[in-house]
Amino acid sequence: MTYLRPTVQDVLQAIARGEIKAYYQPQYDVLTNKMKSVEALARWILPDGTVLSPGHFVPVLEQTDAICQLDWYMLREVCDFLCRQPEKQRRRVAVNFSRWHFNDSQFLERLCAIVDEHGLPHKLIGVEIPLPI
Repeated sequence: MTYLRPTVQDVLQAIARGEIKAYYQPQYDVLTNKMKSVEALARWILPDGTVLSPGHFVPVLEQTDAICQLDWYMLREVCDFLCRQPEKQRRRVAVNFSRWHFNDSQFLERLCAIVDEHGLPHKLIGVEIPLPI
């Protein structure tokens, strides 16, 4: 396996090993110059410490519905992160989801169930799904 061209199985194994991590990019309100939310971005941390951007592993997942496994994993990572934050410091986090979820009639129910499992208010989770072209 080369990390520059991983297979779907390589990435799913990385998820299982906890090598995919959420990095948080702040989103600022330009009118107030205050952080209003953050966006969770997936990064693959290799055993040697190398950090791979999503461009190295997301395209192979997007060819199948395996991308959905990454999406749900990232949502859980975000919820775990928010649970570790003091309530007063929690900010809304935008989570990216693949357009594969347009075909999932249970998407909203599953999303809410995961957030509810963590005891978090729904307003703390934003959903970003690219429109089909």
